[in-house]
Amino acid sequence: MNDARPEPFALHPLLATFRDPAEERAFRDHFFETVHALQARPNVLSAALAYLALAGIDVLVVPEAYRAFALATRLGTAALFLGLWAVASGPRLRPLRPVLPIAVAWAGTLHNLAVGAVIGGTTGVVYRYFVVLLMTLPALIGRCTVREATLCAGGSFLLLQAVELVHTSADPVVWIFLSATCLVGGAYGIYGARTDQQTAHHDFWQERVIAWQLRELAAERDRSRQLLRNVLPDSIATRLEAGERVIADSHASVTVLFADISGFTDYAGRVGPEGLVARLDEIFRRFDARCAAHGLEKIKTIGDAYMVAGGLPDPLPDHALRMARFARDLLAEIDAVNAERGETFAVRVGIHTGPVVAGVIGQRKFAYDLWGDAVNVASRMESHGEPGRVQLSASTAALVREAFELEPRGEVAIKGKGPMQTWFLGPEHEAGAPPC
Repeated sequence: MNDARPEPFALHPLLATFRDPAEERAFRDHFFETVHALQARPNVLSAALAYLALAGIDVLVVPEAYRAFALATRLGTAALFLGLWAVASGPRLRPLRPVLPIAVAWAGTLHNLAVGAVIGGTTGVVYRYFVVLLMTLPALIGRCTVREATLCAGGSFLLLQAVELVHTSADPVVWIFLSATCLVGGAYGIYGARTDQQTAHHDFWQERVIAWQLRELAAERDRSRQLLRNVLPDSIATRLEAGERVIADSHASVTVLFADISGFTDYAGRVGPEGLVARLDEIFRRFDARCAAHGLEKIKTIGDAYMVAGGLPDPLPDHALRMARFARDLLAEIDAVNAERGETFAVRVGIHTGPVVAGVIGQRKFAYDLWGDAVNVASRMESHGEPGRVQLSASTAALVREAFELEPRGEVAIKGKGPMQTWFLGPEHEAGAPPC
């Protein structure tokens, strides 16, 4: 499917067709499926039934000497219409469809001209005037192209001239009026077909524009949704999209991590803004990948500090273990950056587990954030830690000691909390190894 915006359509001034052949073929396929395939057979059938019904007029107005001839030719023409309808009802409708209105117009014209010429007099003239209807109605009812309408009108007009030429008793005044009337009727039929085709082409182009706009709207909606999910957790973004405006959830047990890159302030003084942002972006991209791999939720970055939570917005039974493994990965990633870039960065990490409140703040710039004492303690674990080490609070240490080696640090004076027992995170136990 072409996703480019449809160009303003250009139509042939006389034929009312797209100048681009490929565009015209697409229109013809669309028009056949939506109009002709639905209307062609009913239109031909209605012409046959109408022609049969007009046999009553033959009985009323045709002199008895010519009545049998008029009825026979009418029934023959109606039978031809029914034959066209039967053929069109088969699988060959698409190639035969342009022929149907032309055949109806020519056959009906020939019948009325023949009956009018044979009867003569006023009644004969009236029958020949019926030709005017047959030059306009098939083109309009049959939703013809301009070419098809021209063939309907032109063929009927030529049949009129042929019949009048061989009709030796024809009145020249009647011939002039008939010819003039048929020219006007034919021109009206062609004009009506052109107007109809102009409208149909415009509607087709408008549908293409609307379809393109809907695709663009859907794409923009997807981009907005993806952007929202880049900022917020999926479940929170879904709640916002569903119309929930105040989102605040209490979580009884969440593990919160803060990480700060030591030495980055000195590094910022040695490089330009581009280099600083590029290096920090490289490090945080590595952290993001590890965070996603462990099923944790990145909350935010503040300068060169990095905040992650585990166990929200959806519960995780092993959030403390996941966070401990993630913390070890952060140390490995910083070592990899140093080896690749020749730097001396170190990351200081602090982890604490406890209850928090999580929610969305802001209207124009959404932010998913955490509040509670657990957040403050996790931040103190980082700020009172040591570069290259992961410091754990007692609550986190109790949850991971079965899986990791822990190094007691003893009591540490934590600002705002007083003395607290903390541990440094060591390597993970090998499978089957007893805990320390």
